[in-house]
Amino acid sequence: MADESSPPNQYEWKVNHTLEQNLFPSKDALVNAAQAWAAENSFFLSKVSSDKERVVLKCVKRGEYRRCNKRHCVNQRQSSTIKTNCPFLVKGRKQSSGEWKFILTNNVHNHLPMDNNIGHPQGRRLDKTQIDAIIQLNESLVRPNQIVAMAGVKGKSKLRDIYNIIATDKRKKLDGRTPIQYLMEHLLTTNCFSRPMYETSGHLKHLFFAFPESIKMTKRFSGVIIADSTYKTNKFKLPLLHFVGITSIGSSFSSAYCFLNAENEEAYKWALESFQLCFSLDQVPVFVTDNESALINAIYTTYPNAEHLLCIWHINKNITKNCKKCFDKGEDFAQFMKDWNIVMNSSDEALFELNLKKLTMDYEKFPTAVNYIISNMYPIKEKIIRCWTNNIKHFGTSVSSRVEGQHYAAIKRYLVSSTGDLLECFRAIKLASEIQFSEYQIAVATEKEKNHHRFGAKFSRVKQKVSSYALDLVLSQLKLPHPRPNCTGHFRSIYGLPCSHIAERVKKFDITHFSPQWLLDDTILTVPVNRFEAEITRINNIAAFGNNSATAIASQLEYIGDYSMALNPLVSSHRGRPVGAHNNSTTRDLSGFEHVEGTAGRRRCGKCNGVGHNSRTCTFVPASS
Repeated sequence: MADESSPPNQYEWKVNHTLEQNLFPSKDALVNAAQAWAAENSFFLSKVSSDKERVVLKCVKRGEYRRCNKRHCVNQRQSSTIKTNCPFLVKGRKQSSGEWKFILTNNVHNHLPMDNNIGHPQGRRLDKTQIDAIIQLNESLVRPNQIVAMAGVKGKSKLRDIYNIIATDKRKKLDGRTPIQYLMEHLLTTNCFSRPMYETSGHLKHLFFAFPESIKMTKRFSGVIIADSTYKTNKFKLPLLHFVGITSIGSSFSSAYCFLNAENEEAYKWALESFQLCFSLDQVPVFVTDNESALINAIYTTYPNAEHLLCIWHINKNITKNCKKCFDKGEDFAQFMKDWNIVMNSSDEALFELNLKKLTMDYEKFPTAVNYIISNMYPIKEKIIRCWTNNIKHFGTSVSSRVEGQHYAAIKRYLVSSTGDLLECFRAIKLASEIQFSEYQIAVATEKEKNHHRFGAKFSRVKQKVSSYALDLVLSQLKLPHPRPNCTGHFRSIYGLPCSHIAERVKKFDITHFSPQWLLDDTILTVPVNRFEAEITRINNIAAFGNNSATAIASQLEYIGDYSMALNPLVSSHRGRPVGAHNNSTTRDLSGFEHVEGTAGRRRCGKCNGVGHNSRTCTFVPASS
């Protein structure tokens, strides 16, 4: 307690005699013991100086606040301090035996003990287990404000402490490298397939990458690939081209990703060449995209024999954007769209020509709308009209909603903001990919164990071998009412499954009745762990892709080791964010048709995406195949 002869603002605290008399095996042991003793007595110590022979510790309130000495110091912060010029001081000296001794130099404080130790950072210091838990949660993309509760440090640490721990861990991992250099090194030293392209200045221009799990999934399910770009994922404003496939259980999976600095034919061609180089597919997939002319041209340049379909939903929305203004009454435009859908659902070419002629005659009073259909829709009729698309095995994928959904499910759900660097975006995508692959494996394992009672004796040989998603499609064919129209073969062409006519004649289905797309055999999904073998395979693929093997290999190997010179991409200008939008949200901006429809900001039906009703009152019925 304070001595009666001491000044009123001084408080003398007696040191623990055991601590003073003990010898410590090392300097760190002495410092840790001194700090622990100080915390027990409601104050904290910090180092003044330290060398091989001694260490000096002071009270954290020792010293004075340093004021700004500039006469005209503008914008000075409203600062504060805990300094009280406390004289308390302790030392530690190394003895001849090599042990360290604690020496109390000044045991007087000029301040009261702390009411609560958490008022000082040392009082909120976490142990290694807690720090590791925080780092693990951060790597799982848990937000810092949620980490406080989940790591068991609520009431012990403030949010700034969590940010500091995360920042310290990031600096340790980067080890002097920039985030882009760390990312490029990580891609080169793991089983990820990556292909960067740099500007002459050293700035990253494009970056294609795919994870080992995604590569195996794509090789297994290569029938249909949906491609589309998403925006607002990084501070460089690079569009992210996203490739998505379809699994045997009917779910979507992310196949590959490509950051591009532009959305032109040259950039898309490079991305598709990277896709071809990565997967080396035995069969050319069916591509489904929106009506992006640069991407379409790149597909035909890279895959001359590829089947290509356009998203029906985007086609209809383009019509809305360009034709709705021609109609004074909303009812007239609604009827126009119904009649256009009749044209799109034409079952044969002759009927298509007849329906299109009827449409042009019925709406001759609206020449702008009719001319738009003739000049823009007729040239691409093979990609959107049923009588042509029904002959393509697209597994029921006539819209790009799968890739639109994956933009959120596999990317933006895991992104904290749209202003992070490429490393942060990559971390989010990688975690999403790992979870997606795990979910698929669990779903397949569950399917193999379940015996669905709705599938009778006719399905006995294929149950637990063919996905229930595919069996349900066949079951729906068996439930079609009689009399049935003549068989067109469209259902089998689209899905690779027996149609109602074949299903009725078969006593018991066999594996041969089903396309390999729907089989639950997933042995090919074993991920390689031998890095050397993976690299050899990768180089062989490069050699096979290039006309000149030596040139092809050299062009790819020149990137190895260059990550130390990699620079961040230049900020790209694209259509993903309007001028003046400065928020960090990853939510997409409104499309042109939404402004035309006047539906911006209105809640939508979860079944048909319309407005003015919800999924319970929706009357939308999907067109049968």
